Amino acid sequence: MNADFWGMENKHLKYAPDSTLDKLGFDFVLERVASALRTPEGAALLEELRPSADPEQIDRWRCQNAEIQELTTLGERLPIPNLEELEAWLEQIRPEGSWLTPEPLLIVMDHCTAARQLHTFLKTRRQERPELWKIASEIDPLVSTEELIRNAVSDQALLRDSASPELKRLRRELVDTKQRLRKTVQAVYRKHLKSGLAGDEGPTLRNGRMVIPLLVEHKRKVEGFIQDVSATGQTVYMEPAEALEINNSIRELEAAEEREEKRILQEIAIRLRPLIPTIHRNAGKTGQLDLIDSRTRTARQWNGSLPPLSDNGTLIIRDGKHPQLIHKMRSGSPDGERGVIPLNLTLEGDELGIVISGPNAGGKSVALKTAGLILIMQQSGIPVPVHPDSRLPVIDGIWVDIGDEQSIENDLSTFSSRLHWMKRVLERVGPGDLVLIDEAGTGTDPEEGGALFQAFIEALLEREARMIATTHHGVLKNFAHHHPALVNGSMEFDRSTLQPTWTFRKGIPGSSYAFEIAGRLDLPGTLLGRSRDLLGEQREKLAGLLTDLEERLQIAEQRRNEAEKLAQSASREREVFEEKERELKQERKRLLEKAWLEAEQIVKQANKKIENAVEKVGQLSTSGKKSLSGIRKDINEYSSRVRDKNRKLKGSKKERAPEENPRPGDRVRLPETDTTGELLELDGNNAVVLSNGLKLKTSIDNLEKVLGSAAPGRRTGQSKKGASWSGRRASTSLDLRGLRAGEAENRMMHYLDDVMMSGLREVEIIHGIGEGILQKVVHHYLESRKEVSGFQSAPPERGGGGCTIVRIG
Repeated sequence: MNADFWGMENKHLKYAPDSTLDKLGFDFVLERVASALRTPEGAALLEELRPSADPEQIDRWRCQNAEIQELTTLGERLPIPNLEELEAWLEQIRPEGSWLTPEPLLIVMDHCTAARQLHTFLKTRRQERPELWKIASEIDPLVSTEELIRNAVSDQALLRDSASPELKRLRRELVDTKQRLRKTVQAVYRKHLKSGLAGDEGPTLRNGRMVIPLLVEHKRKVEGFIQDVSATGQTVYMEPAEALEINNSIRELEAAEEREEKRILQEIAIRLRPLIPTIHRNAGKTGQLDLIDSRTRTARQWNGSLPPLSDNGTLIIRDGKHPQLIHKMRSGSPDGERGVIPLNLTLEGDELGIVISGPNAGGKSVALKTAGLILIMQQSGIPVPVHPDSRLPVIDGIWVDIGDEQSIENDLSTFSSRLHWMKRVLERVGPGDLVLIDEAGTGTDPEEGGALFQAFIEALLEREARMIATTHHGVLKNFAHHHPALVNGSMEFDRSTLQPTWTFRKGIPGSSYAFEIAGRLDLPGTLLGRSRDLLGEQREKLAGLLTDLEERLQIAEQRRNEAEKLAQSASREREVFEEKERELKQERKRLLEKAWLEAEQIVKQANKKIENAVEKVGQLSTSGKKSLSGIRKDINEYSSRVRDKNRKLKGSKKERAPEENPRPGDRVRLPETDTTGELLELDGNNAVVLSNGLKLKTSIDNLEKVLGSAAPGRRTGQSKKGASWSGRRASTSLDLRGLRAGEAENRMMHYLDDVMMSGLREVEIIHGIGEGILQKVVHHYLESRKEVSGFQSAPPERGGGGCTIVRIG
């Protein structure tokens, strides 16, 4: 176990046997994560992965996953290439005098490069990605090691001529000698070809030496050494005497080249040997980041989220889905995920268990497995397929009784195996553990089996363990109804179609619908009648009561959904009305303000003209001046009244909540011109606004803060050379899940404004699936924006029907 990764103090989840988690489908999840890994070290860590029962470790994994998700939202990802196995090559060069050939040296270099690039990438983002940087900060960039190998080995896994001066000299001399050999052999061949002694195929190589073909009857007429004979025996391949010495020189040069290459590789190994621990540690950190990245990217296949941990043991699963079922549905249809009925299950802090009943093939076992797998995934650091509003506890152990455990080898029946399992669980189960039992009470006499499992559940509750069980036994339904720490639940069944809806419902037990299903399959009426007689009148009445109650619940649920839709529609209409009312009030204020400003300007111009006239008339007589002085007073009083009214109008704008007062860095709007920009400076009532690259001076009274929009600030994404827009760079994704219609439209309005100013051409709006209401609101609003050139649902790998891709321009 990699203690550096998992932590020596990590508390692992209790479970037995090893196949327990696979029964829930955890092996499928791990296979999906493994397919996304890019490093052998990441694969090794995945094999060591064990679910943790340590809340701190789980929360640390959640933070790491969240940082990876934020990178993905920004269109970035960790720079991890596909790497090959490293460990064996490091072990090979540990002994003195050993060396590596060029190909494994390139593998070592690739690992060093990947580790260095990860270190650099996360160092520049250490403020935003602190958890990932904690890992990358322990990487020691081996730049000199990269350069050592890169300078000696080419991309084709060959030693470069420049690896040493001696190697360069030997290879140049070898090239010259081979060229001299070719010229010599060509000359000898042409001479013997002209004399009719040589064949037509020309000089060739045999046994690594250059030869000429001679007709066998002329082999004694030419001096040299026969290296080979043709298959027919008609041709001999002779190394001419003139080439013997040159060929020998080539052999000597090749041997010298080989010795020099070995010396160079040994020298590289000598320099690598002390760095083996560092290279190994760097590769481990790369694998650690690879595993974090892979499990988070894999979780996008099932729209994985990171719900908070509950602190009181409460289990709230909202819209939970089994990853394996999502994959199965999606493989049959692009919109297949919509066919997966989500699980909504809640266990409050004082509820220790739930007994789920209902018809066969109604989804009881799937609900059981989904709940267990979601908890296991969360405690393994893998984002889970639930709504973010879910709350998941940390369990200390999980004990699972699912499927046929019959053992031929140990001569155990299914029921005997269940008894052995119960014994092992009772020996180890404790507070904080979760026990999952599928089809409790089966395998033996129904009454005895029901009583035995009731006693077993009582023992679990005494140990303060939590429990989820599925059953058909009425005794267990009754037990759950009367026990203060237990609650009944059922899988819904549509009596009109006699088909399961696979929807979980808490608070009421379910019927098995055996007679209804049998009747649908056209079993003889006499058989069904006799069955009902044997069952007994009272029990049949109880079953009828359950089915009738479930039918009433379905009707009530349907009406509740209709009421919610009407309420949502009314809420949207109210929000639209309120928005229109706000717009009318703002328009009225703007028009009044504009009118008073125009009036004030007219008075100013009139004052100026009257002043000029007063100056001229004042020169005529003193009495005239006194009369004109009165006129001036009247005009000043009128002008003052205009200014006072204008000031009062402006003053009414100042009566706003503290959070509405603009501050430097906020986005603001000048209502008179409908101009928006960033408030740069504020000195008393004087303000400076930057809009479209221009600085505008105005009064703070003339500004309105653009609510619902964060201050752009000075972010790293902003151009340093100046741009036509000083705002923030818009994200490529907007998440509207959980918002009401009016809030969603308001958020989209400001977001699309930012997108236009940022110059983005394609963005995604995440609205979830649900009942499709929020999706309709999004599409309706997008149709009203002329800047939107088109939009469509995202492909499955990007969110499917829960996400809309929007094209701008």
